[in-house]
Amino acid sequence: MTTEKSITENEKIKIIEQVKKLFSLAGNNPSKHEAELAMAKAQELMCKNSLTQNDVKINTAGDDDEAIITPVTNDDRRNLPLWQKKLVNIITRNFRCEYYCQRFLGRQSFQIIGLESDSKICAETICFVFRHFENTWKHFLKYELVRGPWDTRAIINAKKNDFTRGFRVGLMELFEKNVEEKGLVITTPQAVKKHMEKEKITYIKHPAQSFTGDVAASLAGYTAGTTANNNSAIAEQ
Repeated sequence: MTTEKSITENEKIKIIEQVKKLFSLAGNNPSKHEAELAMAKAQELMCKNSLTQNDVKINTAGDDDEAIITPVTNDDRRNLPLWQKKLVNIITRNFRCEYYCQRFLGRQSFQIIGLESDSKICAETICFVFRHFENTWKHFLKYELVRGPWDTRAIINAKKNDFTRGFRVGLMELFEKNVEEKGLVITTPQAVKKHMEKEKITYIKHPAQSFTGDVAASLAGYTAGTTANNNSAIAEQ
């Protein structure tokens, strides 16, 4: 039988200092990759040693930092598709960010609100996941979808909704697995919350969708969602 090893006060102080240095490195690092690793390591040490924000004496969510707005460098559209909005909602929450849709000159685009170290990585991940979704859906549509003689565009769109629903479940499980394995603690920074309140940005309500209940489409979407970490920041969140 093994028991959890407790740490001494001196060891705790050393760990706290290490956590502070990691947060400082994450917030002031020109390398996005190193910033990600530093943030993940700091959160891992806090979780492993049962440290709270009060113990560390800093707001791990970035009270001293300001939230910035990072546009998603994706093709602007007249109206952003609902599947994109639902995926962005999942991704931003897992990168400690929020989002809103901005309309300019008749075109819509996603704007990510978060600390600089979070929002830029989040925006890049969104672009990757969008491409991954579109590629896997096109592959399923071309090679795997069994079409009936009466399949209209509306029915195909409903099957795409089935695929999207499966993809979302797979993506959420991917994030949950990553958080659990690395012992991460994900909380929305106060700076982000204050920015949302200051700009009076409200959460987006999504309209109802139609589905066909296509099991094959849902399963294909789920598989695609669980493999969305390939070459993306999710694997090194």
